[in-house]
Amino acid sequence: MEIYRDASQPVEARARDLILKMTLDEKIAQLGAVWSFEVLEDGRFSPRKAGALVKDGIGHTCRPGVGTALPPEGIADFANGVQHFLVTKTRLGIPAIIQAWLPGEEAGNAIADVLFGDCNPGGKLPISIPERVGQVPVYYGHKPSGARSQVWGDYVETGSGPAFEFGYGLSYTSFEFSNLRIEPAQIRGHTRISVQVDVRNTGNRPGEEVVQLYINDIFASVTRPVKELKGFRRIALEPGETGTVQFELPVETLGFYDQDMRFTVEPGAFKVMVGRSSQDIVLEGVFEILAELA
Repeated sequence: MEIYRDASQPVEARARDLILKMTLDEKIAQLGAVWSFEVLEDGRFSPRKAGALVKDGIGHTCRPGVGTALPPEGIADFANGVQHFLVTKTRLGIPAIIQAWLPGEEAGNAIADVLFGDCNPGGKLPISIPERVGQVPVYYGHKPSGARSQVWGDYVETGSGPAFEFGYGLSYTSFEFSNLRIEPAQIRGHTRISVQVDVRNTGNRPGEEVVQLYINDIFASVTRPVKELKGFRRIALEPGETGTVQFELPVETLGFYDQDMRFTVEPGAFKVMVGRSSQDIVLEGVFEILAELA
């Protein structure tokens, strides 16, 4: 298997292998786009038209909804057709995963810098992107019961998780999280919880990581989300460098409106989750609130 196709390999190695294999035409193609209607024929994706327009691949297709006027099912079928063509009919099989929503007149330069490795990206998704339209709605902060928690497992034709989860993002380097500290472990009264974690750049390129803090109220009088984002911090590190990220969490941010529509912070245990995204949680801990706060 080619290194760039092997998901078990480090991202940096996969990106380097792919860039070295790309011809100039294929690199240029990744900076381009086609309107969705240009590869549409009789209401469906047209491999014939795509073969003429995107034989070297393509960065993305523009506006599959507005550009095709298809219903949601048709848009999903169209998007799957585009990806299937790019993966199976182009030389390197690179899917069109660049999503650039009205990024401005300097977008070409910015995207080119990332693709050619002149800039090491560190952005994270502020939404979850579903794999198929039938999964909608897809969001990370669902309640711990019902269909969204998928207590019955995956769908028949696809998984239950998103294609790209909230907080997801890639880099040409890698980061290691360690040494989670939560102080104090027990809380009484209006105060702050300090959460600290060490982050190390384990790759050979400078980069930035966005450390994300999620909280779960383990037991409450009303159902609470399986996790809630309570903070995020960006840290820039040189290769081999280690830095500490600290969150100061006011206890009031743990409150909610109870059955009587009274804002309260209930006593009990709270799970702390620190990670790279809403799914990629690498460190966990617990603290406890000893008395109810109104």
